[in-house]
Formats: sequence, structure tokens, C-alpha cells
Amino acid sequence: KITEVISDKAYDWDGNGTKEKDVYATYTDCEKNMLYQFNQDKSGVYQLNCNTTKNGSWLILNTLYLLWTAEGNAQRNEKISNMTSNQFYTSRTMQIMLGETITITSKWERQ
Repeated sequence: KITEVISDKAYDWDGNGTKEKDVYATYTDCEKNMLYQFNQDKSGVYQLNCNTTKNGSWLILNTLYLLWTAEGNAQRNEKISNMTSNQFYTSRTMQIMLGETITITSKWERQ
């Protein structure tokens, strides 16, 4: 389950006029209900919010990247860091307006 999402730069993630780095705090309770099941056969079931669950696939590439895809969605490529048996962190870079990039770090915890 994703339990934390932090940006390296402040940005108005929820469109309320205030810039913040804690992206997860801007999520609704429904959006915080993100649960990912990574099966041994590289299939997955991804509860993206309380109303949307999709089947998909996943792969850890070169022990550095988590690649996962929910059916009908684009593949996500996230760099893995700080992995233990109960949690790990991933980061990805995304482009926002005018070519500025932001790095988003997510904390994943075993449920």
C-alpha cells in the first residue's frame, strides 16, 4: 500500500492555490485507498482508489526499477530505493508546466 507521496519541490497538487510538497496529504480518503498486489507470477491487482481496481503486470528491472502497468494505463517506471522486507521507496520524475521537472517519492508498505 502506498502510504506516503512527497515531491522534492512545492507545487499546487490539489489546485487550491497553495503549494505543497506532501502530495499524499492532498489526496481524498478514496485516493489514499491505493493497494497493490504483486503476485509471484508477475501479475498484479491494483486498487487505484476506492472505486477503481485493475489487473496488470509488474517487473523489477536490474534490481533498480519497478515497472508496473494497470490494464488500459501507461506503464509506470519508478526507481527503487531503501528496500526492506516490509517497505520500500520509489521515485519518478515528472514534467510540469514550462519544462520544470519534479521528483515524486512514494513509500510502499506491506499490508
